[in-house]
Amino acid sequence: MRERLDVGGVIGRVWRIYVDQASVLMPAAAVVFLFTGVISTVLIRAGSGLAVIAELVGLVATWLFTGMVVELVADVQDGRRDATP
Repeated sequence: MRERLDVGGVIGRVWRIYVDQASVLMPAAAVVFLFTGVISTVLIRAGSGLAVIAELVGLVATWLFTGMVVELVADVQDGRRDATP
């Protein structure tokens, strides 16, 4: 028999993990997206043709940060938290 998914419970657990791991997530996000913002600004100001590269830089940075968050959550669930980005 299938169990029903408790959406509120899942969202609550995700929220608790993110709050508990804020000391890792916030600095990592600041570094990744500050770096991305600077690079994108430089590229866009250098020429309109470089805007596509700026978008790609932002996309790659988002993928990397998302992967880091997924690994952090997996580590927390496994009970072996590795606090390094």
